[in-house]
Amino acid sequence: MEREQQPQDPLDTYLLGDKSLRQWHHDMTHDEDGRDVGYQRSIPCSRYASTTSDAAYWALALACVYENANGAPDDPDEAMDFYLGLVVNDHEDVLTLVNENSYAVPTSILERINLEGLMVAEDRFEDDDEVEADLGFESPRDAALYLMCLGAWACESCGDPANVLGATWWMSNASVEIPEIEAAFEEGFDRVGLIDPEELVGNWLIDRTGNYVEVTSFSSEDEVRAAYDRIERLHNQLERDA
Repeated sequence: MEREQQPQDPLDTYLLGDKSLRQWHHDMTHDEDGRDVGYQRSIPCSRYASTTSDAAYWALALACVYENANGAPDDPDEAMDFYLGLVVNDHEDVLTLVNENSYAVPTSILERINLEGLMVAEDRFEDDDEVEADLGFESPRDAALYLMCLGAWACESCGDPANVLGATWWMSNASVEIPEIEAAFEEGFDRVGLIDPEELVGNWLIDRTGNYVEVTSFSSEDEVRAAYDRIERLHNQLERDA
């Protein structure tokens, strides 16, 4: 009796240059000694990824889109560095390109980048007339901080509101940053009723689970980062166990 042949994973069969997607991901998430650092290296201020592992999958998605449109690059390593840089630096075109050309991205990659969830968040930020309509906030300040999270102002983020642990962001805002923050979010702040943007100064941990958002203040950036790191480790463990 012949054994039924299992379908092959595109991560192993889809080649970019002379390497499979899995090999590319391995190379981007391991140091020179071969140690896996994909979940140890944080990516600050990118809506796409909070770890190197997540960023690498987004870079692979971009690589597939570009190769489908333009053919193989002359220097695949240089091209991959470019794609990864766009992701890490939160370039807005990453989401547009991948979303509009998702047909060119293998399912194995799409399953790992949460494209649909990110599009929902972006649509909410751009088209929401009243961010407090179906979410619970303690104050206009909390609503404004959450709006900033949706606008990629947070330093790091992890999780998903639909998951057991929800989604978490952290940010530190100094007084000197308030003019820049006001310029970026003025319309949104008006919608949520924030009167004094100086209320946003501080170190904040923002958690969303379902339709409830909780904001916690910390006395220092080190403290809020430590609290965030503990939560991120739980998210990473949940993802590995899934």
